Amino acid sequence: MLAPCVGYTELMRGRVWAVVLGLAGGSAACTLAFDTDVLVSDRGAEAAGGGESDGSAPVVDARAGDGVSSVDDASIDDAGADAPIELIVDAATEPPLFLDEFARPDAPEVGNGWTEKNPVVFSLSNNGALKQSSGTFYRDNLVYRRELGELDVEVVAEFDVTTWPCGSPQVHARIQPGTAASLNTLDSYVLFVGDAKSDAVTLARQHGSAYSVKLADLPIPEQKAGGQYRLVLRVKGTQTVAVAAAIEKKVAGVWERLQIGAANDLSSNSAGIRMPGHVGFSGDKSSSGRFRYTRFQVSRIK
Repeated sequence: MLAPCVGYTELMRGRVWAVVLGLAGGSAACTLAFDTDVLVSDRGAEAAGGGESDGSAPVVDARAGDGVSSVDDASIDDAGADAPIELIVDAATEPPLFLDEFARPDAPEVGNGWTEKNPVVFSLSNNGALKQSSGTFYRDNLVYRRELGELDVEVVAEFDVTTWPCGSPQVHARIQPGTAASLNTLDSYVLFVGDAKSDAVTLARQHGSAYSVKLADLPIPEQKAGGQYRLVLRVKGTQTVAVAAAIEKKVAGVWERLQIGAANDLSSNSAGIRMPGHVGFSGDKSSSGRFRYTRFQVSRIK
């Protein structure tokens, strides 16, 4: 029998890390408190703020660019007390497997070994991968690395926003190869900005041709002006898949944390993604010129 609240702290690398697990409303909830360095491997001395995760209900609505799906999946449990969210929080990352700063001449395609599901969706412009207008949904706007097939991974994407709502910038991990090149289908874990909102970021699981299933909300202050932002997505584990995410904004040259979120995907059906997969980025179909990716980095989680 679980106690109402179980907590522990440990000292790592001269910092105090805390994971607090508690029960609320009959389902497990989780709050994570940890230093920004744990989510991004290249921060150096940059400072950042804090945040907390949000427990989601079994019936969820998730929008990943173009539509909404109501999904009843009682096996989704944000921060089950027996699940290893702390493993994804305190683990270090290895040196980057791949890094692209898109610093090459303007071109109609992204280039540099990227595979584009629809080659007209993104183009190189001003040292960035600029989202163009397209008639295809986010599942078919995917740009990914075919040579990378990773299980425990951190994916970081920096992007510039010209106007809000910005058109759903998103990063993907564990993209299943069988869906990466197939039209109107995609299996992956995804972190995305709401396509029609300026205060909503969602951590989700994408499966097939349906819209994504929300695992956690990352509410942020309403964004009104353009600027530089960063999405961080971590995925670790197999039987229980732990996912963690962050959204950050660069202010006066320093990355500041807007929000973090985490969840354990305990799904017992085939929707849970327990196999290695590709990594990549995407966007919705109506976000022409609103954002462009300026840096994309992938690292393994030890």
